[in-house]
Amino acid sequence: MDNFIRRGRGENITVLEQQGASFFRVDVRNLEDLGNLPSVVTGYANSLFDITNNGLGAIHILEYTRTRRISLIFWSSYGVYGVDRLNALALRETLIRFEHDADAWNRLPVEQRPAGVHPVHDISEEYSIEG
Repeated sequence: MDNFIRRGRGENITVLEQQGASFFRVDVRNLEDLGNLPSVVTGYANSLFDITNNGLGAIHILEYTRTRRISLIFWSSYGVYGVDRLNALALRETLIRFEHDADAWNRLPVEQRPAGVHPVHDISEEYSIEG
């Protein structure tokens, strides 16, 4: 995708198309342009929420840490953990998310409880990302 605002942007289009790439003349600032593309937001039920939650949320966290002179905050999603490892956790499905199932956790023998997982405090940096 390109909007050709900068000179010379179209010089490689023919070569790219010969290699199997598809080209769309689009200005990403124009929602109507994006609406005409195939599968632009496939998988996103609410793209406005995604951008405000992830983008604006990140800016708020960074501004919070900057004004308080906090040297480092790391946050991430469950995406860094293998699906099989996450599926093995004692979770229950609610209307909007998965939550730790404290009752199932408490029934697990202590030696079977994975390090870095707590039914109230969630997953910590001690939880392995291996696998």
